[in-house]
Amino acid sequence: MNIESPKIFRTSSIFLGSANATKLNRFVAKAIDLTMVLIIYLIFGAFFHSLGVIASLVFCAVQDSLGIGQSIGKRMMGIQVLEEPHRVSCSAAASLIRNVPFVLLVLFGFVSSLRFLGVVIAVPLVALEVYLIATLDSGVRLGDILANTLVADYDSQHLS
Repeated sequence: MNIESPKIFRTSSIFLGSANATKLNRFVAKAIDLTMVLIIYLIFGAFFHSLGVIASLVFCAVQDSLGIGQSIGKRMMGIQVLEEPHRVSCSAAASLIRNVPFVLLVLFGFVSSLRFLGVVIAVPLVALEVYLIATLDSGVRLGDILANTLVADYDSQHLS
């Protein structure tokens, strides 16, 4: 009797580096996105600090699911986030998962009582993200692995 074991690994090409956007485009897009997070914090935080924190956290979490897998920075740089293996636009859930390190950085950075946790937890996670993008040929970062996503040059065929 032949019993197949269940698949525990997801089918993905994220480690192969196929269809990846350039590293420079990814870094510039993330810089634009983090600037937008700061602007949202400042605008909403002008009314209430808590409102600024919440609005910036929500935006940071779901930004890659806007439109067709393009945050503002990614749209400006002509790249998009796709979910593997079907290459569909990034969902809100996948965006949240892939952006956890940055969400933690925003949370710990904007809430003064949590800043120590930012230095201990969020900064090393973000440093790991930068290191992985910069050193791996595929440009895959921890968030991409967790969410099973890849960042690719924008292609209108990936509309969904």
